Amino acid sequence: MINYLNYLNNTKGMVFGMLLAITAGSAFQASFATLHPTWEAKYGRMQLYSEDFPIKLMPAISADIIYIAEPNGAVNARNAENGKIIWDKKTQLKLTSGPFYHNNKLFLGSQQGKIIALDAENNGKILWKTALASEILASPKANDDFVFVNTMDGKFYALEIETGRIVWSFDRAVPQLILRQGSAPVIQDNMVLTGFSSGKILAFDIQTGALIWEKMVSTPKGHSELDRMVDISADLLSDGQTVFSSAFQGQTTGIHIQSGMTVWEREIDTQHNMVLDQDVLYLTDNKNILWALDAQTGATLWKQVDLQHHKLTGPAIYEDKLIVASLSGRVMILDKKEGKLLEQKRFKKSHYMQAPIIFQDRVYLMSKEGKLSSAKI
Repeated sequence: MINYLNYLNNTKGMVFGMLLAITAGSAFQASFATLHPTWEAKYGRMQLYSEDFPIKLMPAISADIIYIAEPNGAVNARNAENGKIIWDKKTQLKLTSGPFYHNNKLFLGSQQGKIIALDAENNGKILWKTALASEILASPKANDDFVFVNTMDGKFYALEIETGRIVWSFDRAVPQLILRQGSAPVIQDNMVLTGFSSGKILAFDIQTGALIWEKMVSTPKGHSELDRMVDISADLLSDGQTVFSSAFQGQTTGIHIQSGMTVWEREIDTQHNMVLDQDVLYLTDNKNILWALDAQTGATLWKQVDLQHHKLTGPAIYEDKLIVASLSGRVMILDKKEGKLLEQKRFKKSHYMQAPIIFQDRVYLMSKEGKLSSAKI
């Protein structure tokens, strides 16, 4: 197995900073008519594998608390409204994915192949650590009984949520050349579905790990290993009936969850996470085109092509608007129904690679420099 970024000898990727105190709204050099800066926090050693495939350390929010993880192993909780630190925990791991929040627990993956569970209500106390086969680049997902996690070597695990004990696992060979990015699974009723670097989605029985169905959603094409890469790197998304996926150099697909049959497919590829609102699927493709697709049929409702000169993040939804950010430091607000650009502003010394996070009436933006900024909408 060869890592794609090592294959390309891409050496972009260490961004350093120092842990600083909160400075109110300093990233926002000028405000939107609809965005009002509230607070900013700076984090250190925000390591990125590349500008195309950042690690998936995304803040999680629950009950007015935002949880943030750093690659150097630090995890902390802040008041989501004012940014004040509630607790800070050093895990002694090189964190690469998460945190995922469920029932007062946080779950994170690491470069060392360990998954860790923290008590969100008890100052981040470490509940358990479990060593798995290899690096964890996709966020863990959990329900009341299990934690599910993918590792880079093609293994998929179900762990007991209270102890971290491995209940069952599945092993699938990986292609010779793969992306350094993973896809988080999705849980639906008695099934858990996950994507693999082979371009397949597999559905398992949650309790036993029995394979229910598997589906090739993107077929490798071309002669070189690079041309044949079809990793499913965007997190899977479900509306309860259909699971949505997108593969690198492949298609965006809707698959019926119970049967595994293809509902629709489009020649659109993205490694960004997609978002769903009612019956509309929104995504940013790998050519920096924003799409709104009918979730039932895959038909195009609109596409926004005027932002292709920006390197865009995936979208986030707030009421009747979409919010996206860019590597150049711009944050853009679009009309959700038509895709029309309403506002945009470039923020100095900020470069965004991860989608904005919306919680209640606030938007949170994490820059590659390690700055987490909050603004009230």
